[in-house]
Amino acid sequence: NRYYVKLIERNAPAERISTLVLHAAGYNVPFNSIAHFRREDLRRTDKSVYVDAIGKRRPMTPADLEEVLQKLKPAADGRYQGLASHVLAGYIGKFKYDGTRKDDPNDIIPHELRRELRGLRVIASWINHADTGDKNTADFFVPTNGERGYLKHYLLDFGSTLGSGDFTNGPYRVGHEYLFDGAAMSRTFISFGAWRRPWEAGGRIHHPEVGYFDAALFAPERWKPNYPNLAFVRMDDADAYWGAKIVTAFSDDTIQKLAEAGEYSRPEVTRYVAATLKQRRDLIARYWLDRVSPLEEFTLSGDQIRFRDLARERGYVEAAARQYQCRVDGSAPQTIPGPACTVALSGMPSSSPPDRFGRVPLARVMIRANRRDGGWAEPVE
Repeated sequence: NRYYVKLIERNAPAERISTLVLHAAGYNVPFNSIAHFRREDLRRTDKSVYVDAIGKRRPMTPADLEEVLQKLKPAADGRYQGLASHVLAGYIGKFKYDGTRKDDPNDIIPHELRRELRGLRVIASWINHADTGDKNTADFFVPTNGERGYLKHYLLDFGSTLGSGDFTNGPYRVGHEYLFDGAAMSRTFISFGAWRRPWEAGGRIHHPEVGYFDAALFAPERWKPNYPNLAFVRMDDADAYWGAKIVTAFSDDTIQKLAEAGEYSRPEVTRYVAATLKQRRDLIARYWLDRVSPLEEFTLSGDQIRFRDLARERGYVEAAARQYQCRVDGSAPQTIPGPACTVALSGMPSSSPPDRFGRVPLARVMIRANRRDGGWAEPVE
């Protein structure tokens, strides 16, 4: 195991909660758990390393250890809080959010086109994982037969999520602007400093154990990491819908368990983290599930096409206000109130040529759902 000393009840809970979130979302992450220890439990060895303020590594001295501990606040019983992480074997380097690995013959899709990286922007925005970049990734070689094997791609380091990072330009910027945001800087310059960013005026840290993590100023469509990320920039509505489906699959009960996994000593902090995660989840749902028609699992029985509406099932639209529009080939659209569309498919001539497998489409059906503003969302074909 490898142990990391983190700020008391801030970095370690954030790392633990976000590790569980990303694991549940399907990503490879280390096994991280919160650890408690006393001063007398610590031992220096010839492998103990100290990293100074400029990132230089050297052997740790007794004075180094005492300096670190003096910066930390132990609990009432004298214990410190840290993070224990299982060491992953076979590290060969980091992966990037663009391009491919030239040394991996299986890596054939440019990373900026991969949905699991583009849609990660939505999941990252939920937990305010702004430190998403190449430096927090890792590739590990998994042998299967002698020298043969495959690469397993990991996301690492979530100690700055949930507002727990100590970033340049203050905590309130995180999630709202890039570290160097040309658009925001230009607006400030043009207004001679008169324009104040909303987070400068309204940013609040409600609990020191959490840091800057709230829902009041959270706008899912405008969320940004610390640095531009090409996969995130290339995200489209379909990618965002993929990410929003994952986020909205976390129930209230599951979110409560996630907050409890942070092992905060004050119950009001646990309640705050759970409430904020729920509020940010719902904001994500109301925006991204409204951009496209959130329809799934289509089945055809006779001349009736049935489907599920995730926004309706998960409580983000009222059933009475929900409508769908169904269009077959070039015919006039029909408006229907329920998740079923009747189309006269029998005997319908096809106007489409055979595809490369010799299949001739019977009909092209477009179904879309209404948006909250009265318009229609992007259709499903």
